[in-house]
Amino acid sequence: YYTLLLAYLIVSMDLAALYERILALVPVDDLHDSYNGVLHEELSSINRAVNDVSAAFAKLEEVHEAVNKLSNGSTGTRSVTLTEAMNSTMQLQRELKKKLESTIATMTKFCGKRKRAEKNANRNGPKAAKAEIKSKDLVRVTRHEEKKTNGEEAEPKTEDDFEMSSVSSGGDKARNSPWVSGMTQANCLERLRMMTQLSVGERSNYLSGVVGKVTDIVPVYKETKQISILKYVLLWANLNAGHPGDFAAYDCFSKDMAAVINQGPQNGGTVALRSRGYVAVLLSWWPSVTALKQCLNEFKRMAGQEFVDFSEGPPKLRPSTSQRALNSVDTIMQQPEGSPLARFIRLVHRLAVFALAILYVEISLHSFSTAMIILHGSVSHNLPVQTHKASLILDYAGTSTIEASPLVQQVLKGTTSPRSTSLYLETATTQSSTGCSNATNFNAEIYSNEFLRFIFSSLQMHASHNLSYVTELELVAPVIDCTFDLLTFGDQTAARVYYLVRRKSNTTDVMLLSTSLSVQDYAVDKQFQRGPATLLLVAAIDDIRATTITHHIAVAFNYPYVAEPAFAYSELMGVDGDNYWQLQTLANPRTQDPAKFVRTARRFGRYLSDPAAQSNIEMAHWGLPSDPMAELGSWLWHSRAVLHDSWAWTHAVHGVFAINVIFNLSVLFFVMYRRIRKGHFWVGDAFSTISNMLLYRGLIVLLCNHLNGYWTVTKMCISVGDSITGLHAIYYRPELVHADLLAIFLNVASFLSYIARERVDPLFVFATFEIGWGYRAELTKLYPGLKKNIVNFAVADVTNGLLSVSPGLDGLSPMELMTAYEVVESRQRVVSSAVISIFSPLVLIAAYVVVRKAVRYVNTPVSSDKGTSRRRAGVYTEGSQQNDLTSFETATGAGLIKRFGVISGYENYIMREDRLTATIDAVYGNGFLVVKGKFLIGAQDLMPLLLMKLTRVRFTNIFVYEIKEKSSVEETAQLVYPSTISWDDLWHLDVTTLT
Repeated sequence: YYTLLLAYLIVSMDLAALYERILALVPVDDLHDSYNGVLHEELSSINRAVNDVSAAFAKLEEVHEAVNKLSNGSTGTRSVTLTEAMNSTMQLQRELKKKLESTIATMTKFCGKRKRAEKNANRNGPKAAKAEIKSKDLVRVTRHEEKKTNGEEAEPKTEDDFEMSSVSSGGDKARNSPWVSGMTQANCLERLRMMTQLSVGERSNYLSGVVGKVTDIVPVYKETKQISILKYVLLWANLNAGHPGDFAAYDCFSKDMAAVINQGPQNGGTVALRSRGYVAVLLSWWPSVTALKQCLNEFKRMAGQEFVDFSEGPPKLRPSTSQRALNSVDTIMQQPEGSPLARFIRLVHRLAVFALAILYVEISLHSFSTAMIILHGSVSHNLPVQTHKASLILDYAGTSTIEASPLVQQVLKGTTSPRSTSLYLETATTQSSTGCSNATNFNAEIYSNEFLRFIFSSLQMHASHNLSYVTELELVAPVIDCTFDLLTFGDQTAARVYYLVRRKSNTTDVMLLSTSLSVQDYAVDKQFQRGPATLLLVAAIDDIRATTITHHIAVAFNYPYVAEPAFAYSELMGVDGDNYWQLQTLANPRTQDPAKFVRTARRFGRYLSDPAAQSNIEMAHWGLPSDPMAELGSWLWHSRAVLHDSWAWTHAVHGVFAINVIFNLSVLFFVMYRRIRKGHFWVGDAFSTISNMLLYRGLIVLLCNHLNGYWTVTKMCISVGDSITGLHAIYYRPELVHADLLAIFLNVASFLSYIARERVDPLFVFATFEIGWGYRAELTKLYPGLKKNIVNFAVADVTNGLLSVSPGLDGLSPMELMTAYEVVESRQRVVSSAVISIFSPLVLIAAYVVVRKAVRYVNTPVSSDKGTSRRRAGVYTEGSQQNDLTSFETATGAGLIKRFGVISGYENYIMREDRLTATIDAVYGNGFLVVKGKFLIGAQDLMPLLLMKLTRVRFTNIFVYEIKEKSSVEETAQLVYPSTISWDDLWHLDVTTLT
């Protein structure tokens, strides 16, 4: 028993060394299909011998256990069962001995012939002698092992024997086969295509009959079909280079075709072939019998160089390569399909999809980081300075003193006597005393003569401290510039007036009081006071040539909702972080009002439920010009948008999405790197792992937006409406909405893909969404109904901030307070309108699906057996019922032809060794990876597996499938424990074809 075990180990080591040597020396780039076939036949014969040895030793182990049980038992009688087992074991031992002797004899035979070849080479000189002997022995050993496996007596043949075997390639069997009898002019191309899918050996059985039938059919075909038939047979000839028995059939076909084309009936097809030179080109490719023999000898010489010379001793094993990996060498090193240009385009496309996945990660991370910033605290952003212009007052004020200005000298005729009316400047040459007739939205109440004089008198009444000089002034007339943009807009919250005054003590001292009025929010934090207040800013200008001016501020608390504005002089202390003016009101001895620390600002915006919870509010304060020209001609507002959102954590889900995608891309990049090191440049579809979760991610984002109250989408709707109407543009963070809508768009695209049963390219889907997102305002204009809903909501956003009060309070003053308002109205209509307009390019995806189905329907030939059904030629038939499944599909439940979604297109199956095999792209596209050639694991299980191995705790159930010989998958799943898969196994992640 131990002697046999030792012999088994020695032979196994030699065979493993042979495997290692073959795999190390065969270049990947030069490994063609014909080389793979010969190599696989050699390895298969050796594998069968090793399997027989393993089975024999398994029986020996059973006998050994039985003997131990008998020797340890109490009975002294001989067991009949044991006797039978021992007799059977002796028979197996004799068979094992024969197999081992045969293997050793083969090796010795190789060594002896190599030594003889070397002696001949030393005497004669040429190095080809050794290669010739090796190639002859290779063919003989191959045939010897094949016949031995089939239970026949193997007899070596010479090279002349190979030539004699070419007299028949099937004989009567080939001529009477269904391939020949059922071949007609209508289905000839379909039959040739089906024969191409057969193995070389199977095709050889029917070759002579088929090519004879084709010779009769070619003359009656059109030019294009004749060329297709010639190319099919030419392909068979190239694939059959290692089968000399087919030489006669191909040589006969070549001669018959030359006779048919050159000397046969002069129909249109043959004339066209000969005139265009197709026959000359095709037949020039066709190898003759001599050329085929030379190709075979060259192949045997190259193949013989890769085998181990056992005369020099067995080579050392490399522990990193497993026998299971060697069994799948045929599938790992498969020849790329398609033309070089098609492979290059596919490679560039896959790289572009990989870059697109990185862009998807960037969008998700940007949304996540913004959500975290907003959640940490308020986010503020300084907006562009708003400048409101008044164009006429500068010309009327002149370029020197106000007393010498055109306003006094020309309009008032040089007199400064007080007037009872106001002066409205409509144009550079016309004035009015009743109002601005050319301003359509002119507010006659705010800019009335009575109200403007009322404000001046109130200022004089409550003037104190640095404003005390106002009491010494005499009002000549209020002057209004009718071109002031807030006046033409009809603003009810602000006013701009220029009071022309003179000193009571010196009537020649004339000046303009540039006065700005605005109703704003105020807050006295220490006294917990809040409410409306009217701010008044005064700048006295007596000479336009002055280089500096002085501003004075007065605040009338609670006005315009009290009867009279009690202006309190205030000093500006600074601007706080929320863009509020910090004012210090001085004590008024006349009214006995104490000093107060006040914050004021013009608040414009909206919020949900509470301004501190979810809000988007702009805080604005005045700018203070430093020269008279800027003071008279412009009114500056400095604004800052302040964002609050305590529900911003709902957008943090994109961070989880990004982490998952980053991990999957890292795994894919690692697998690509390992395959590049093996010499196979393969780029997997980066969206295959993303596509698996798109349906769920879209639903999760919808749920998060519902929890968020659709707040971010609402701000986006207002922004679109502002862009269409040209109103004040709202500030918001579009990256939040961008990521949300992208997730929902991908969800809808995936749903359409599964409904239509068609894969949709990720590049096309992303391009379609970016068109909708980038041109959302333009797309909204294309749909009048959607545009109306969005515009009405945006206009209402501008006016909803006006404070609604009772008619009694409203009648106290023509001015009103504009402040932040709470959004209470339903937003379903406006939100759906905006989303529909952005998602409208989905019609392009629908058209894309329809075109793909139409193209496939037109290009798919009609089956001769079922004329009413169209099927794809090849092993993958989309839309038809699949009867045969791979072991990969049977074990995992992954239906390859039912894999849809936002993924790149790829072939699901290939035929290899007459077996249906799932392609590398199909295995990875369904979310599976191979661990060191031993286990098949889902890509989504890798991260839990890593955490399980790090924590040494099996916190979840992970299942893998064992990969058997010839890349087949065990149907029974195996539960994974932390020690089931080692770190070294995980270091050898890969993808491969699976049968």
